[in-house]
Amino acid sequence: MNSPGRSSLIATVDLDGRAYYPAVEQFALSNDAVPSPAVRSTPTKDVYLTLASVPTAGKSPAAIGVIVEPLVVWLWVGGLVIVLGALLSLWPSDRRRRRPTPELLDSSNLSEERVEAVGDEPAQVEAQVEEVEARV
Repeated sequence: MNSPGRSSLIATVDLDGRAYYPAVEQFALSNDAVPSPAVRSTPTKDVYLTLASVPTAGKSPAAIGVIVEPLVVWLWVGGLVIVLGALLSLWPSDRRRRRPTPELLDSSNLSEERVEAVGDEPAQVEAQVEEVEARV
């Protein structure tokens, strides 16, 4: 296949009853050939076919590279699960808006008393700690 500024060599490969079309393209301003692989993705595997070497004259053979990567689609599924989990964690819940119960308020008062006691003299601190522990 030729178009202005580009020429392509496309191979037709029949593998397991399916047609693949790997190609090699040559651009006018470049000396390097650019391979374009043929890809077939399924839930169990991805198959990549590339033209490894281009035939030089008429009907000379071409070398075709075949790569089979198992379970690649599951990487994308795993990424989707992570994104959905992150979105779900941002969803507001009732647990975050729950008001403290009286029991929680009482225990927080005890901890505030202990924090205030830390700044006093050691003898006073011991007396205050004993007083708070006696109430508990």
